[in-house]
Amino acid sequence: MLVIAAALVGVILGPLIERVLLKRVETQEPVLQLLVTFALFMILEDVQKLIWGCSPSPTRRRCSCSARWTCPSAPMSSPSPPTSSSCCRASRC
Repeated sequence: MLVIAAALVGVILGPLIERVLLKRVETQEPVLQLLVTFALFMILEDVQKLIWGCSPSPTRRRCSCSARWTCPSAPMSSPSPPTSSSCCRASRC
């Protein structure tokens, strides 16, 4: 269901962003095009945080890593670090 919602938002917002924003900077220098797309990404990310928030909601599934591991970049205390899927991730907000 979530994949369908994401695809629907992409189908709706994609052409709209293309026509309103990207067509205007198409003939400009590549640096300006990059700046506009990066700014658009940052704006959409902030809108997403406004709608859903940036604090993760608790789930029934517990983290399968030990208390010493908080993220993949943590100092290693064992010979092999856990994979990113099994390691607890700290909120970046």
